[in-house]
Amino acid sequence: MTETPSTTKYGTREQVYLGLAQMTRGKLTKDQLILDEKTNKYKSAAMVKLGKEKMELKLKAKAEAPTVSVKEHVERIEKELTAEPVMTPPPVVQAPELLEVAQAPKGKHRRTKSRAEA
Repeated sequence: MTETPSTTKYGTREQVYLGLAQMTRGKLTKDQLILDEKTNKYKSAAMVKLGKEKMELKLKAKAEAPTVSVKEHVERIEKELTAEPVMTPPPVVQAPELLEVAQAPKGKHRRTKSRAEA
């Protein structure tokens, strides 16, 4: 008589794939898992499908993208570097309190009295 291994409710992806557990903690069941032949890892079938779709879109966009020669690219960068700045920075306005502190006589701290005044 062969004993069948008891199944637990939660387990790893491998345990679920082999039938030793009902589902993973993320609620993936056996019909939602596949074994990746390349990496020999258990993966979500939905995520594998989504990854393939994204890669196809990426390759399609890359094929449709216009190509620019190196010479054109260098010329465009040189134009950007030699162009005049579009926006000038606003003038610097200093607050009157800061001007007074900056113009205080040297050697005297603004918060303490000098020894001669004390």
